[in-house]
Amino acid sequence: MSYVDSQSVFKARCDEIKISASTYEELHRKGWSTFGSYAFSVTTNPGQLTDDDFDTKVAVPILGSSNAPESALLRRLLFESYTLTATELKRKADNTESDAPKKLPIQEIAARFTAIEKKLQPLKIESVLEPSHALVNALAQCAEDGRLRYIEWSRCTTRSSEVNNVKEQQSLKVWKADASGTIKQTEADSNLKCEVSSELEVMNAMRRRGIAYELANLMSFEKHELIVNMLFAELQREPMGGFRKLSMGQLAAADREIHLKLSEKTRAGLPLGPAGELPLDVHVEAVLEMPAIMWLLMQKPKTNAAVDKAPAPVNPQPKPKNKPWSPPKGGKFDKKNRRLSKTPMPAQLRGQTRTETSEVEKPASVPTSAKAAPGIFPSVDIIQDEPVSNVAVEGLATPFTSQRRSADTSFGGEPPFACKGEGPSPALEGAKAPPFLLELFCGTAGVCAQFRTQGGRALGVDHHLKRAKLKAAAVQLDLTQQWVQDLIVKEITLGRVSGIHLGPPCGTASKARNIPIKRKLVKRGAPNPQPLRSSAYPLGFPWLKGLNKVKVQAANCLYEFSANLVMLCEKYDVLFTVENPENSLMWETPFFKPLLQRFYFHVIDACEYGSEHKKSTAFLANFDAPRLKQRCSGDHSHAAWKVRQLESGDWAFDTAKEAEYPSKLAHELAASFLEELAKRGDIYLQDELVDHAVKISAESQPRRTKGPLLLSEFKSKVAIECVEDDNPPLCIPEDAKPPWQGIPVGAKRLDLQPVSDRTGGSGRLKAIYGVYFSPQEFVQRVQQLTHPFDVPLPLDESNMESIVFTLERGPAGVAKHRADMLQHYIGRARALQQDELKLHETLNESIQPVMGIDHICATARFFLGAMRDEHRWRIPGEDGVSSGSIAAEWRSTKSRDLVGRCLDLKHAYKQLVRNPCDAWASILAVANPEDNNVYYFEAIALPFGSVSSVIGFNRAARALRMILTRLFKLVVTNLFDDFCQIELAPISDGAWKTAELVLTLLGWRISMGDEKRKAFSKRFEILGAIVTFPPPGGETIEVTNKESRLLQLKQQVNQLKGFLKATAPRAMLESLKGRLLYAAGHTYGRTTQLACQLLHKFGGQGPSVTVTPELVHVVSEALSLLMEAKPRLVQSWSEVPPILLFTDGAVEDSLKSVTHGAVLVDPWKQQSVPDYSIALKALEDSWKLVGLIEKGR
Repeated sequence: MSYVDSQSVFKARCDEIKISASTYEELHRKGWSTFGSYAFSVTTNPGQLTDDDFDTKVAVPILGSSNAPESALLRRLLFESYTLTATELKRKADNTESDAPKKLPIQEIAARFTAIEKKLQPLKIESVLEPSHALVNALAQCAEDGRLRYIEWSRCTTRSSEVNNVKEQQSLKVWKADASGTIKQTEADSNLKCEVSSELEVMNAMRRRGIAYELANLMSFEKHELIVNMLFAELQREPMGGFRKLSMGQLAAADREIHLKLSEKTRAGLPLGPAGELPLDVHVEAVLEMPAIMWLLMQKPKTNAAVDKAPAPVNPQPKPKNKPWSPPKGGKFDKKNRRLSKTPMPAQLRGQTRTETSEVEKPASVPTSAKAAPGIFPSVDIIQDEPVSNVAVEGLATPFTSQRRSADTSFGGEPPFACKGEGPSPALEGAKAPPFLLELFCGTAGVCAQFRTQGGRALGVDHHLKRAKLKAAAVQLDLTQQWVQDLIVKEITLGRVSGIHLGPPCGTASKARNIPIKRKLVKRGAPNPQPLRSSAYPLGFPWLKGLNKVKVQAANCLYEFSANLVMLCEKYDVLFTVENPENSLMWETPFFKPLLQRFYFHVIDACEYGSEHKKSTAFLANFDAPRLKQRCSGDHSHAAWKVRQLESGDWAFDTAKEAEYPSKLAHELAASFLEELAKRGDIYLQDELVDHAVKISAESQPRRTKGPLLLSEFKSKVAIECVEDDNPPLCIPEDAKPPWQGIPVGAKRLDLQPVSDRTGGSGRLKAIYGVYFSPQEFVQRVQQLTHPFDVPLPLDESNMESIVFTLERGPAGVAKHRADMLQHYIGRARALQQDELKLHETLNESIQPVMGIDHICATARFFLGAMRDEHRWRIPGEDGVSSGSIAAEWRSTKSRDLVGRCLDLKHAYKQLVRNPCDAWASILAVANPEDNNVYYFEAIALPFGSVSSVIGFNRAARALRMILTRLFKLVVTNLFDDFCQIELAPISDGAWKTAELVLTLLGWRISMGDEKRKAFSKRFEILGAIVTFPPPGGETIEVTNKESRLLQLKQQVNQLKGFLKATAPRAMLESLKGRLLYAAGHTYGRTTQLACQLLHKFGGQGPSVTVTPELVHVVSEALSLLMEAKPRLVQSWSEVPPILLFTDGAVEDSLKSVTHGAVLVDPWKQQSVPDYSIALKALEDSWKLVGLIEKGR
């Protein structure tokens, strides 16, 4: 309310100029109780009003006579009223956003304050509950403008703090131009803030805001209390097991979102309600039930849920106490303990590093320093309580990339050649892809892991992913979102999915909610969840409100989607299973109830599959699964269902622990899918393999082998239990006795471990035996294998598309495409230049100044193999071989000349900065041996060599590679910062310029020195090797070591000889081993394996190693073999697989005899030569032995 419309202000002015109470009452009776109403009591400007008009219209009606003493006072008051009203109208007409809020008259505030005190009795509005005049004025300005603004908690100050801080400061007054251009003196915004660091202070601040809302006639205090009560009720709610308590940041985000939704409801202004309610009272209750508010108030899962921790061992081995540490003298090596002396860690870094543990049952964890930050710019407030898709911090694989056939059009304005659907759609020939399983609501993706282990492909999808416990590749997607559901439906309709497993959340449909929690546990703080559904109300009780209502609605959305997916799978002949507890109310919903009579309904008891509890679980499927029918046999005990308090103070239900499938159940479920698929047709399965892709996606180093296992050593593995006295044999003999008679003769014992029986007793053993292939079975399996070198990696699909694009479009088409794309993005760069500058201005001040050979050969051989035919190209893929026509310009042999070059980034790691939030983890400690002090340095750029830096840089490098290949159709491979370009000679110049221009546009610096920046050539250096492409029409790629690398190796070996019978630093041996391994990769044979193994053995002896004559001899022989080794030759890709030679050798009888053998296999003709003498005779004239006979070639 403005100054001229306030009755209190008008009454105060009347008292001030000595107008009597009776006269004021007459003015009020006439309706002239404000300056605004009294100003227009006459139709003439008071300055031009005659005495007769005033007497007739004002003096006589109010005073009864024109000669009354107060007549002059009334005329004075009329003039003031007109002047104030005209000024106020002019101010409203000239008002702008930059104007300071109009202050509510003090008399009006006092009058409203008195009225609200009477209304809210017995609540005392004083001290911490009395809002400041600045807060009241800010909300009053909102009412006058008709637009709602959010007031932060810290701005909800008290009147007492305002009184104590009122002091005029000339430095706070500034000169500013108004809307008309007139310069006026104005006061800067008040910097007065209140404390909101505790829950009580936040509650008081919000209540002050509620009182200010009523004083401003925007919202009643009662309605505002609904907001306060709901927010703090959720804040005080005890978290469920595995979830964190609601944070104050979430509370602030929800409060801000409430005001945002209220502003959306009042876009047309802030009028009173239909029954005279205050403007915001009409919308408060509806806004509080919106899903967007409830999402922000959902409890977030813990990184490593305490409910999933493994139980402590019964008799843990006592750990030896560490001796108190004292600083070393001179930083020397501790010979007694054979370790380097410790350097004290700064207090800020303690507790932030990875902790080793010998308890293998515990899930692996990721240190805080290795996690990606939510953003670079501190000015952006990121709250990730609402589900988001493809979160980058998760570092997981994006789904369905293998079928991508479209360009990214998200920012709009693409030229016609980059539209959706561009690219070849070749026919597939001889598809041999393993079956693909999609696991929705996957949790830890245990079913995916088992499906992949048994030879299939699988991907998990879930809303929340516990990355530390993830067992297979999964992606974080919110399945309640329509676009996500459409994506799943599309994959099924296109025939890309062989089976789908769904485990919809059963939390709201669980009948366990009907079991009351003991009172003594509730008194101790245990949660007591209430039922949300019943058989009469399977879709949820109609009286649900708030968060519970949102949870039920979200679950119903997922149930409906799951049921629709079931019918879609049935239509497209896709296998499916749906899992939920047998007594789950989900089965009684109208979505699933009609399906129970239509499909198979299997029920199992989880105790038969490795669970401690007897939990009846049901599976709805469109196929019969005998593996999913085991019920409790009754010959074992079950653990009781409990709710327990953890060491952290959180409470956990055993039902939450049972949400993850036992390993046996996941295995049986995956096997059920594969068995049914095998019944319906011939399927192609990969051999049992270690899931290396999952390990790499989880940022962990794959162990055991360097790549997926093509053919296991064993045909199968058998597990059998026995008593300790049975003494399981190392190898199953022909005369084996029970219980070993059922295991094939010759099976090898792989593992032996103690186990407990069903009653919990000990004294039994579990033996695992590996069953070998027969010679015939081995050869048959070998003939079906596809070498990894003959199938492009998933990341190479963009290169394959670029090769196809080049061969189909011809030189002119490729050049035009690249030129058009460059012109388009140069234009975008110019248009966004100002935005880029503004973005850089928001950067944190500390970061503003910074801002492999096998892969190359594989890509090149695919390029050469695609051009074998003069008229049609052929490219292998994961699902078969694609083909199409070659442009006429490439049909001459001379034009198909393959060349390459190395594109090197300059100081690549220093071009990327670390997140300012990670400054605490970017401290480098360096010990100075001269003064025995430790110096600390802060790294602004990515620290070279650190694990997180390598992972972060590889993401950026992969993005650069995808831009070059997908948008500009360049053929590019990379290893870290070394990018290898492969092109046909006629278009190589354009490819060179295009790549460098694109990187320049993206802000990357390139090495421009003559040694690094070289033109395309048939023979080029990269990654310490020399790659030579064949002449036009040739099919052989040659790889050799650089002479300088071999000379460096020779110098290091000579240096090692100088330490003969003396001590050499371990670092020298490690460096020599690394160089030997790398150089051996560019030649045939395993020429350096013995030397590397011996160097590794010596390196483990400590920081100083005694060099023996045996070590020098072995390393010298390895160097000699390297110097004489022939170049590595790589043939172009062909659909005809190469001939395979398997060799084996052994040294027996105490070095007295050496035996060897060989098998020659031709997968194309499906023939083999098992006689080693014939096999070796066929090759002895052309092959030379350069490595270990046991390893073969």
